[in-house]
Amino acid sequence: MKKKILTATALLFVVLTVSAQNSAGKSSLELSVGASIPFSKYASGETKRHNEGYAKTGEAITLSYFHPTAGKVGWMAMLIGQRNPLNTASLENKYSNSPSYSYTGFFGTGTYPFPNPPPAPPEIYYRDWNFDKDAWYSASLMVGAYTNVPIKKDGKLIMTMKAGIGAAYVASPQYRGTTYTDTSVILILQESNHAFGFSYTLSPGLMYNIKAGTSITFNVNYFGTAGMNFNDMKSMGRSAEDGAPTGSVSEWRFMSDVKQSVQTINLLLGIRFDL
Repeated sequence: MKKKILTATALLFVVLTVSAQNSAGKSSLELSVGASIPFSKYASGETKRHNEGYAKTGEAITLSYFHPTAGKVGWMAMLIGQRNPLNTASLENKYSNSPSYSYTGFFGTGTYPFPNPPPAPPEIYYRDWNFDKDAWYSASLMVGAYTNVPIKKDGKLIMTMKAGIGAAYVASPQYRGTTYTDTSVILILQESNHAFGFSYTLSPGLMYNIKAGTSITFNVNYFGTAGMNFNDMKSMGRSAEDGAPTGSVSEWRFMSDVKQSVQTINLLLGIRFDL
């Protein structure tokens, strides 16, 4: 699937490049930076056998190439990068308000030598979780179309619209949390992973010409991906209880495929100049 997506994106880029060779007007380049605001499950997070999402507002940067045609719609290529830090506060709140057997159950498969599983253990809560800082990283190359519509008669203020599809690479953060009491310590660890998948964008905006060939831009960029398949996601945990003769140490491990999509709204300021 990864090779098919990358091949299709490369072929589409070649087609657009060849189609634009006979176009009229000057090509342009735009560099934009701003805030990347996650939403949906990418932001809210979910904890099952693995942690998913828990992204918070970070940074985005885009580099776009525009090539006009004889008509009103031109071709474009866009490279976008994002960093969305891990929302450690939400993770700590989730685990602090969950009974201990729930998150050990999330990570452990477990087999029992009895006809039926034993009854659920008592509900014990550990309130002082601490998760390490980390972040989601994503990069995407997309190709598509754009159009410019002048708002003022002098042509200085222009409304823009861009749309594109392509391929994305996404790296998940490491989820590492610990909690301590006078008699115990619990560690939760989910390793970082990565995935490739389909991406798309829609970006309305404004452009103001400050001088011939140079403009400042503002874009509200929606960026999304299809469900990314993070294969063989590894999670593990360790619980150590002190105090002889009842002290104990237990460990659990879990590995499975996880599907996660990226959904963000990026508020971007930039500069565009003719080539």
